[in-house]
Amino acid sequence: MRKLCFDEDKLNEYYSNHFVSDLEDYFSIPNDTNEIKYVGKPHWPSRIFYHSSAEDQMMFIALTSYMLAAEEVLMRIIPSSPNYEFYECLNLFGYPIAPIAKARYGLESMLEHCEISQKFWCFDEVAALRDAMKVVEPFMNERFQHHMKTWNNGYFAEYITDDIPAKIHRVITEGLQMLYSKHYTYQGLTGTVLTHRDFADYFPNRFFEQFRKYFSCATDNGNHLEVLYVYDHGNERWADEMPGQTAKENLLFASIMLYQVIAEQSILDVAPKASNDFHKAFGWPMISSGPGGGPYLHPLKMLEYAGLSPMKYEAPLLLEYVKKVFYYLRQEMNTILNRRDSVIKDKEAASRFFEQCDGHARSRIRKYLDRQEKSIQELLVKWTTSPEDCWYKMLESEGIPLMMPIKDS
Repeated sequence: MRKLCFDEDKLNEYYSNHFVSDLEDYFSIPNDTNEIKYVGKPHWPSRIFYHSSAEDQMMFIALTSYMLAAEEVLMRIIPSSPNYEFYECLNLFGYPIAPIAKARYGLESMLEHCEISQKFWCFDEVAALRDAMKVVEPFMNERFQHHMKTWNNGYFAEYITDDIPAKIHRVITEGLQMLYSKHYTYQGLTGTVLTHRDFADYFPNRFFEQFRKYFSCATDNGNHLEVLYVYDHGNERWADEMPGQTAKENLLFASIMLYQVIAEQSILDVAPKASNDFHKAFGWPMISSGPGGGPYLHPLKMLEYAGLSPMKYEAPLLLEYVKKVFYYLRQEMNTILNRRDSVIKDKEAASRFFEQCDGHARSRIRKYLDRQEKSIQELLVKWTTSPEDCWYKMLESEGIPLMMPIKDS
């Protein structure tokens, strides 16, 4: 999920021009016999969750949360009978009456009853609501208190004490904490747990940009990048530079590059004449270690040359990323091998690639990927406790060639 930004100007524009209409679009809002507007059942589908920006959606939820929390707090304080004046006062502020607020179940239950909490399907979205509430609460407190104190010549002024904002804040905070705990996954001491959403956001949006920057020698061949040597001196890169902005991005980068080397080598092993067309057709970078090893060097040694090999204590964490990234990118490779048009960037190159990779060849590519995916993960496990201090020695001790066989192209 991209980072959402909230500020008072955006909130003011949304609140002034869209919030009331979005409430009426999302909820059915019938009138009772006294012309009081009530919150009814949600409409489906609703424009706010289908055609509005992510920021507008989150501000809608945050403002609705404030509305529900404020009504719960005031329904505890203001005498319940007669209460038509209270309901009328809320209606004039733009708030329909939410009957569930009387039950004092708390914000999380009210959002569930209103079918709003179901819109959250990942932790990042709940965290975004928390950020939005930091702007919404002070924005609404001033307006809401002023309205309640001044309506009908101060009809409710005696009930609107200085601690009302704190009480509303408590209801909101308790509700957000319950939502937060439902979606939160413990991330250990490093905070680098990987989700599919992380990968789906990083791979298309940041990986290739960081790849081009990290390997400054990369040349753009139209649909794909080509790196002739991965070591630091050939890329104007200091030895301790990292490709990503965070540890999570570094781990993602290394895992993705590792798999792309495996994929490239699977083509070189089974159908070497199709290698160039593979990169042209599908946009995966062509990666070479430099003179000597070229694209044939073992993937983990290639990673070491690139300054991306894990320290012993980092290997278990990289392995967790590798397991997930390999799974995701294997799906991408299956999509490629299944000839899906959606992944083709150059139709002529794709046509040539598939001419050279018939069904039998594609089956052999899949088997090669199976072997290498398993081997890489096993080697990362052994690396953690191996006495060897570099991958050359590690591979040698395991009886694994440093380079794959070079086949005629």
